[in-house]
Amino acid sequence: MISNPLGVPYSKYESVFKHLASFGFVAVGNDGIGGEDKNLPNIIDELSALNGNHATFKNKLNLNEMGVIGYYQGSSSVISLLNNFPYNNLIAASYVSCLKDYNSDKEELLNKVKNISSPIFLSGPGKGSDYDGIMKEIAEILKDKIEFHSLLRRNKEEGKMIIYGDAYMTAWFDYKLKRNENGTNIFKKYDGEIY
Repeated sequence: MISNPLGVPYSKYESVFKHLASFGFVAVGNDGIGGEDKNLPNIIDELSALNGNHATFKNKLNLNEMGVIGYYQGSSSVISLLNNFPYNNLIAASYVSCLKDYNSDKEELLNKVKNISSPIFLSGPGKGSDYDGIMKEIAEILKDKIEFHSLLRRNKEEGKMIIYGDAYMTAWFDYKLKRNENGTNIFKKYDGEIY
C-alpha cells in the first residue's frame, strides 16, 4: 500500500507501482487526501473484502504480512497506522520517505514512533536537511527495539525521493515480505548516506 502526499494522486507514481508489481507484489494506492490517517485502514478493509469474495483476488492476498509505503505527508499516515490496533498487527514491514507529520507536533510523532513494533526503513534527503535530524532521533528510539534502517540521499530534492529510493524500497520488501535471503547481505544495521 502506498500512502501518497497531499494533493498528489497515486497515479503520479505509476512507475513505482509497476516496479513493485514486476516483483510479484500487489501494489495499491488511493486518490484520497494524502496524510489522512483513515486512508490506509480503508485500503486494508477494501483488500479484505476483495480477498473474501472477488473473483480475481479471492484468498490470494496475504493480509497478515503486508508492506506499507508512506511518502512525504503520507508518511505520517504510515506512522499512525503502525499505532492503530488491529491494523498495525498486519504490517510486516514499512518504508517511509521524507517523513513529515502535519497532523501532530514533533513530540507526538516521536511518541508514536516508540510504539512501532515492525521493521521500518526510512529515507530522505541528505545531511543538513530537516530529515537528517528527525531520522537520527527516530534511529535512537528504535535502534535496540526493532529492525530499523535509514538512508539519506545527498543532493536529491524531496519531491523525487520515492523515485530515487525505489530500488532500496523494492529490495527491502523483497527481503522482508518474501524472505529473500540476499537481503541479509544488503541490509546491515547502519545508517547510510549515498551521493
